[in-house]
This record gives sequence, structure tokens and C-alpha cells, in this order.
Amino acid sequence: MQSTLKSQWESMPHGPGVYLFKDRGGRILYVGKAGDLKKRVKSYLQPEERLPPKTRALMRRAKGLDWIAVDSEHEALILEADTIRREHPRYNVLLRDDKRFPWLRLSVQDAFPTLTVVRKRQRDGALYFGPYTSARAMRQTLQLIRLHCQLRKCRQPIEPGVRVSPDKGPCLYKEMGKCLAPCEGGLDPAVYGEVVEEIKEILAGRVRPLIERSSEEMRRCAEERRYEEAARYRDKMVALNRVAEKASTVTQSVKDEDLLGVALGEDEAVVVCLKVREGKLAWRDEMFLDCQTGAGEAEVLEAYLMQRYGEGSNIPSVVCLPEPVEDMEDLQEMLTFRAGRKVALTVPQIGDKKKLLGMASKNARLLLSQKTLLAEAEETPEETHWGERLGLDHAVRVVDAVDAANLGDSVLVAAVVRLEAGRPQSDAYRKFTIKEMKGRDDVAAVRQCVSRYLDLLEKEQRDPPDLLLIDGGEGHRRAAAEAVVRAGRDLPVVSLSKREETLHGPGKGRKERLDPTEPDGRFLMLARNEAHRFAQAHLHLLASKATRASLLDRIPGIGSARKKALLEAFGSVSGIRKASIEEIQSVPGIGKALAEQLKGHLG
Repeated sequence: MQSTLKSQWESMPHGPGVYLFKDRGGRILYVGKAGDLKKRVKSYLQPEERLPPKTRALMRRAKGLDWIAVDSEHEALILEADTIRREHPRYNVLLRDDKRFPWLRLSVQDAFPTLTVVRKRQRDGALYFGPYTSARAMRQTLQLIRLHCQLRKCRQPIEPGVRVSPDKGPCLYKEMGKCLAPCEGGLDPAVYGEVVEEIKEILAGRVRPLIERSSEEMRRCAEERRYEEAARYRDKMVALNRVAEKASTVTQSVKDEDLLGVALGEDEAVVVCLKVREGKLAWRDEMFLDCQTGAGEAEVLEAYLMQRYGEGSNIPSVVCLPEPVEDMEDLQEMLTFRAGRKVALTVPQIGDKKKLLGMASKNARLLLSQKTLLAEAEETPEETHWGERLGLDHAVRVVDAVDAANLGDSVLVAAVVRLEAGRPQSDAYRKFTIKEMKGRDDVAAVRQCVSRYLDLLEKEQRDPPDLLLIDGGEGHRRAAAEAVVRAGRDLPVVSLSKREETLHGPGKGRKERLDPTEPDGRFLMLARNEAHRFAQAHLHLLASKATRASLLDRIPGIGSARKKALLEAFGSVSGIRKASIEEIQSVPGIGKALAEQLKGHLG
């Protein structure tokens, strides 16, 4: 026990507060909170052999101890979160710097707010939505708002009742019906505020009330023969329906919920957040955290809760956790305080939410695994020893990996990816929808995929790989090898099964258990996992299209042209279902009898 730390500890009070371990230069190494400062810090001042590895590493560097006493554990929790966010102590679990992720900033402190993209969140009275880990998702949201909400695009300061440029008229956006033109000086801020409230709802993922409101306004404008306005509301309703249709119903709850999953690496962790809005899975985001070896899931989750929701923006009504965290009641109180309304922390044990938590954790593991494998690919040599190990007469530098995937008995697909010197060559990726085959016959799907792929290589005049790798067992390898022989090719074929990482082939009966820490083993695992990811992505895309189209395809009289016209008019099957017979009848090619038949089928 260091005498300096012990003497500083002796002066600590009994009561709630925050403690800070510092290094020789006074830099903060670790920030913690406690209901009883003196009792909590005493647990650090034990003989080294009794401390966990992470605490042992901290105490070897700690040369100073400071503390701040507060009135309650709730205040201690808030002070701890603020200090961690400001100081970034080395031994705390930290969210990665998210400056690379954009935010949408809604300047609600202004009389006529604007919406802009920023890289850093500030405490300036504005509302911030994000960070968006997918720039594409942010751009789609921004485009929806700019096209269908009459929010001003200019950034000049505008005050109520003041004409900004007396010698100029409003800009083109006013003429296009895409701005309410507060710059003219005659707009009531309350009217503009209704647009701002709509944007808040869109950014929060709650679009269903806006769809219903747009539908009502469209009917009212049509009845009053204001057809241009009715068309604008129709287009807005279609766009919002597309957003709603992308989200799948996952729970009957009407509350906003975030469901968290976590995966731990050696010195980092990832938390995946599934965001459920209006009972639908609206989107997913993920955050990587830096952490010392030995950090547990509960510690990572607590750090995420304090830092991700620390500013008080975008906090849902319910946050579901895969396991309890320390000081759960205090964290719940802090989130409630930050949000300005009741926030609940729960650990679901059964039902839909438990399944969603499993999905979040699975996504977290996949993200961490993919990141790790891609990082390892940077260290993979340009040529492996597989040529020699498999008894081939050439080195293995280019690998084509094949995987088949199915969705029950309805959709069967396969995919081929190419890795050269351990680096994915995305321009050489190919995907296949398996033809004239139903069910879950992955072996037959592999055979067909390899046969078609070899024909495609010849047609595209591309070189064959050094090795063909199949995701699966010996049966999958044999099916692929048969296709290679029928195509008249001389190409070595191996397969790699996931469960035990066992390599089969190229000859019959040859098996080898791969070592994931070995460069050669990582090389093939990276290729196999990338093929699996690409096949699954293709499968889910086809499945969503099939679900969308199949309901209309079953209705007599609805061919491809009418189906296209209906989807263009209403955006989705859900939009058609909500439309009246008169609205459906207004679509070109749809008469009254067919409109009634359509409503009867869709309900």
C-alpha cells in the first residue's frame, strides 16, 4: 500500500461522492463514484495479489488520490458521467471519439429553427439527433425532411415580424412549396412550430401519426378542390409510408425502447442498440468502446448508459439491458433527470424483448468478429502456406469462398466472394438466386452455385482462384467438387465448417482442425465469414422484396404494370391498405370493381 495514497485516503469522508486516481503528472487515470467514499476506496488499497488484473494495473500507476463529496448518490452518478466525458481517463471504459459520426442539429432555441449536419454536439439549447453511424441513413432522413417538410434551408437569423430583405422577394423554395418563407416577416412562429414538431417526430422515428395526419389533409384538400396541395400531402404520405414499411413490427408496446447488446474483445467492446419506435424496429446503431482487459459486460453497459445518454438527447422511455448493472436505480434516476420524464431500465427475461436482446448481442458479436478479422487481414501475408499444406503445385493467394443461405422453404440463395492476399475484392463478388429448387437443400444449392459461377468466370474472362472454399462440411465440399469436374476444371476444393473450424479436403477423408490464432487459419476463416455475410445480405434483400410484392401478386387482375402504379401512388402495401376505394380507383388502370376486390383481399 503506497503511503501517499493511504494518507490521502485517511482524510476522505464517509458519504457519497466521486474519487479520482491520478498519475505522477496529475493526469486523471480513473474516475469512480461511491455511496461511501472511504469504504469504496479502501477496496483499492489492498495487497496487489488480491486485486483483479485491471485494478492491479491501475494501482501500479496511481500516485495521487482526490475526491469530491456531494449530497446524494444521484449527484455522484451525474458528476462521474460528466467527468469521464470531459477527462477521458485511461482506465475507465470509454466511448470511442464519435466526431467522425454526424449529428442532425435542430436549432429549437431560434424563433424559426433550421436543421443542419454537424460533427460535434454542443450545449447550445439546440436538439441533437444521432450520432448517425450510417451516413446513408442520415442522408435519407434529411432528404425526406427537405422534400416534404416546409422548413427553411437558409441559415440567416430571422426574427418574428421582421422582413429580412425588404428589396427582395422570397427564394425559389417558397415558390416550390418547400418553405413557409418566415423571411417575409408575416409568418406566425406557432405555424412554423407545427412543422418543427413534425420534424421532431420523424427524427425520433414516430411516423405513424404523421401518415394519418397527411392522409386527412390530402382528403380535405381534395374535397376543397385544392389539388396541388392534395398532391403534396399524397407525396408526403407515400414517403412516410416507405419509412414505416422498412421497419418490421417486433413488439406490441407503443413506448420508445432501446435494446442493448454487448460483445467484449481484448481491449475493446461494442454495444449494439436496436431502436424500437411505435412497436417497430426502426434502426440499429453501434458504438465501440475502449476498455482495459478484465472489464465485464455490466461495466461496459454502465459506461454506455452514462456516456451515450449523458447529454439528455434521444433518451427513450425504456432501455432494455441483457443483464443488470451496478447502481441500476441510480442510473434510472439519472436518465430520468436528463430526459425530464420517466425513463425505465429493465432486464427482460421472456418474450419478444428477450429475443430482441439476443438479436442485439448477436449483432454485437458479429461486428466485433468482423472488425477483428479485417484487422487481422492487414497482417495476413500475401501468400499463405496452404499450397504446400494441401499438396498443391502452386501457392494460394486468391481464394473464392462460397456460401448458401435459405429462408425456410421460400427463398434460397448463394454467394461467392473473392479475397486476394487476404483483402476482399468487392468488384469480384457475385450473388445467385437458386433456380428450380425449393426447401433447405444447401448442398444442392452449392452445386448449382459453383456450376453457374464457373460458367460466369469463363464468360467474363476472369482468372479462376487458387483455391475454392465452401462454407460447410464434407457433403458441401463433394457437391462443389462434382460441379468443378463437370465443368472440366482442375481446381482444388475445400470446405470449412463453423462449429469446430474443421477444414475438409481437397481429397476425400482429409480433415484438419484450424487454429484461429495462426495466419493461415485466419486467412480461410476471413474468406468463409465474408461469404456468409454477403449471402445473408442477399437473402434478406430478396426476402423483403418477396414479402412486399407477394400480397399484390396473389390478387387476380393485378399485373406488373398495375402493381407498379399502385406502389408508386401509395408507397407500400400498407399504404394501399389504408387508402379508400375512391383513392385506389384514382390510380390509372384501376376501376371500381378492381379497387373493391383489392380492398377485399388486403382488408
